[in-house]
Amino acid sequence: VADLNADGNTDLIWTNASSGQTVVWMMNGLSKTSSTLILTDPNYRVNLASSAPRVLSAVQTTYESVGLAANGGFHDLFWNLPASGAPVNGTGEFIVDITSGGLVASPLTGGFQTANLSWTSLSSALSVPTLPINLSIPTSAPAFIPTNGPTVRAPDRVVQNGAVVVSSSSPTTLQQVSYPGNNVQFDILAVDGKTVAYSTTVTGITLASVGLQSVAAPSDPAIAAWLDSENLYTNGATLLKPGAAFTSGAAYAQITATRNGDTMFVGDCALTQTTTSTTLVACQTGKTLGGASQTTESSFTDGTGGVSKVWTLATEGVICEIAAQAPGTNCPPFGVRYWVASTPRTTSMNDPAQTVSYRVYYELGGNIYTGSLHRNGAQIRQNLGSDAAPNIQPYYIRVNSAFVQSIKSALTF
Repeated sequence: VADLNADGNTDLIWTNASSGQTVVWMMNGLSKTSSTLILTDPNYRVNLASSAPRVLSAVQTTYESVGLAANGGFHDLFWNLPASGAPVNGTGEFIVDITSGGLVASPLTGGFQTANLSWTSLSSALSVPTLPINLSIPTSAPAFIPTNGPTVRAPDRVVQNGAVVVSSSSPTTLQQVSYPGNNVQFDILAVDGKTVAYSTTVTGITLASVGLQSVAAPSDPAIAAWLDSENLYTNGATLLKPGAAFTSGAAYAQITATRNGDTMFVGDCALTQTTTSTTLVACQTGKTLGGASQTTESSFTDGTGGVSKVWTLATEGVICEIAAQAPGTNCPPFGVRYWVASTPRTTSMNDPAQTVSYRVYYELGGNIYTGSLHRNGAQIRQNLGSDAAPNIQPYYIRVNSAFVQSIKSALTF
């Protein structure tokens, strides 16, 4: 038993004492990812040589300075508040803190750590929203509209081995944290609590203090841009107490990360996300990709009155036959026949390019569905602007517990 490829997972070595057959299982948590026969001679055995103890890398040290439970853990804020007046419960208005509260132990010494994310309302007057959440939906659009952007939030779903897998989500997201090499890896588990739905590898973390800055008008431009969305500042005079300031310990992190592994995210082919299970709304029923000449994707308003993109399947991408799919190619394996665009989606489409992704249409059960492909190594980005005026940054933001408490104390509701 050892981590043989330094990916943060404990791998297994099996030996048949009679035949001498020795097999290595590479593991991803509790799941075997590959199996290799390395010996067949009973006169030989595999002995793992001892090595110098591992030490925390710079990014792991920074992560633990916030990410351990003793330090309060990392937090994400998610809100939708009114442009005027006080928020009203039950109307789709909310402000929630999403956090695990931190790791009990370091993955360096404790191995895989469970860090399940819970959703908690920062206001006693507002409930935690249930998924799916659909905000600012256009009133009209072309016939085929796959949407899954910042104004739409549903349980993440992915295609793996020819089937749709539903990731865990609100009110609890099942997450594991490990230390592959010098990095930090987050694995989001499916609702079965075992299957890894998708993974993110963190390669850099920069911490910055906002202590004593105004909550309503922080001088830090990144935090000002991040909070200036969904009406926290637009309606600040109503929502925030005058003179409220961040406590001295309040800080945030700019996290640099990439997608770990090719991942096909999927959702309803509709203006709103109405499903939360493996059964999705199809773009076309009873058809194959060969029988669909084009499909249409509509964006949320982006300053040009709403842009529609018509993908011509014959010229703007490739159809990936199952037999031709392979890791590291333009057609990574997902176990379904699919079409993938040759060019990435742009900021004029919905979900303004937070992570570089490629439009996908795939066949399943005799129908055509839609999704987006995140290629292995794709940079995780965050839009600090709006749909109309995107401000894409090569990092995403998380905050510490003092930051969250400062926001909570500043709220008037």
